Formats: sequence, structure tokens, C-alpha cells
Amino acid sequence: QCSLALACTPSGSRLLQLAMETDGISDDTRVLLVDQLRGRVLEAAASPHGNHVLQKFIASVPPQRFQFIIDELLGRAAEAAEHQKRCRILERLLEHCPGGMTAGLVEELLLRASRLARHPFG
Repeated sequence: QCSLALACTPSGSRLLQLAMETDGISDDTRVLLVDQLRGRVLEAAASPHGNHVLQKFIASVPPQRFQFIIDELLGRAAEAAEHQKRCRILERLLEHCPGGMTAGLVEELLLRASRLARHPFG
């Protein structure tokens, strides 16, 4: 819960983002810092500050380390795509993951492509 509380505040978010991009911090440490967001990804992704922590995490560690983020978005990808902040997490996942990891998310998005194409964030 501590990481979620930090991630959702301006100063805490900046601190966690700095940890994600600091040389000398291991991927294991980055995972430990963000691990408390498991089960709360949708909440953190909707936060004006927490979404930045998730984005930095996705850009900082190998894709297999953030599978839990994909898992929590499965079944809610179109909803996330239409959200002002959560859509950014989908963008980072599509940029940093091999296609096989995001196939389920992409399939969900394609099923709603017509609606998403007309949505401001979709």
C-alpha cells in the first residue's frame, strides 16, 4: 500500500520515477518498488501521478517483469483506452512488449476499433 500512496502523490510519484530511471538500481529493486501496485493497477493507472510511475516502470524493466500489468488490463483494455490517463499505460505496453504479450489487449481493442477511433483518447 505504501507504493500506491507514494505513486499517487506528486512528490512520491517523482521519487518512484527517479528510482525507475536511476542507473545502479536493479530490475529486482524496481519490481519490489512497484510490486505493491499488483491488484491496484487500474487505480494507479487512473491517477494523474501514478500513471507516470507505471509508464516509467514499463520502460525500465524487461517485459516479462510487468506481465501483471497486462493481466490486470485484460478484459478492460477498451475501457482503459478511453480513459485520459490509463490510455498511456496501453501505449507504453504496445511500445515495449513483444506482440505475443499484448495480443489479448490488441484483440479487445480491435473488437471496439470503430468506437475507439472516434473517442478522444481511444
